[in-house]
Amino acid sequence: MLFEAATQIISSLEEIPADDRNKLFYRTCTGKLVLSPELAWRRLMYTKRETERLVEEVKSNEEYKDKTHAKICEELAQKAYNKKYNNSKSQCPRGWGKLLI
Repeated sequence: MLFEAATQIISSLEEIPADDRNKLFYRTCTGKLVLSPELAWRRLMYTKRETERLVEEVKSNEEYKDKTHAKICEELAQKAYNKKYNNSKSQCPRGWGKLLI
């Protein structure tokens, strides 16, 4: 049921090109395998847990107190980029953390 609802919602987003909308349901973009409902659910639950973790991190950290939402997202994206690529000297590419916003 959740997968059907997601399919309908994504199909209704006409401002996103059809090819890009279809990619949201790919398990992998290179193989273009369709995402199974079970894997979609696991990804949703992972995203939910990660979002909850980030919310707690921001709430408990005083350095975020007077910053805007956009600035916090920018800093969290940079932090995630540094962790993923073990490179604290490189600037996170523009849009890399866009999903955080």
